[in-house]
Amino acid sequence: MASKEIGPRKTDHSTIHTNIESAKHCLDLAREQLLFKHFDDCIKTCEKGIVKAKLEYNGSPDIVEALCIVGIQAYAELNHWQQVLPYVQNVYTSIEECPFRVVQLCVLLHAKVEEYSQCYAIASIWLKDVKNQNDPDYLTLVELYIINVLVPRQQCNLIQPFVEACPGLNYEQRKMLCNNYKNFEFKSSSNLENPEHEYNTKGEIIKEQSPNIVKGTLY
Repeated sequence: MASKEIGPRKTDHSTIHTNIESAKHCLDLAREQLLFKHFDDCIKTCEKGIVKAKLEYNGSPDIVEALCIVGIQAYAELNHWQQVLPYVQNVYTSIEECPFRVVQLCVLLHAKVEEYSQCYAIASIWLKDVKNQNDPDYLTLVELYIINVLVPRQQCNLIQPFVEACPGLNYEQRKMLCNNYKNFEFKSSSNLENPEHEYNTKGEIIKEQSPNIVKGTLY
């Protein structure tokens, strides 16, 4: 009697194909729902699609990322920006694990609603993570933060301490960023409210805030 073969179970390719096609369908449907302003339905579709995509053997990261981004846009359209970080963290577990485009969108969204401390926390957490320091978009995120957070708040004096705290930048990149905004001319700040500073006048971090972390995951 032949012995039973011991080894890894064969991959059910038909099931994988079904899951990935279902996830792609969810992505198409979610984009359509976003276009026609069915935002609540769009979010539900994104969540369903993410579950399907993660059942694929390698997690289908491109589809998960695309669905996550559409979901963020739907939350933004509903003006439910407070729910964006919990949503993202349920998809990726932590900010460090998020792809650049998701982090970029989170920073821009929180900058739009003037939640600057959250912008700082999100950007800093991602930029300080070792595996993100070789990301080709690392420099882009640093400049995104400068342009959308420090410049509007007239905090050019804080650009240098911020870039020096980014371990993924080399000397030339730090020098370039500091020089680019060194003589930036700001508009009058007479109508601006006093911002909540992340740094003191010496450029030292007073309080390093973290985004609201939601324990556990839905996916």
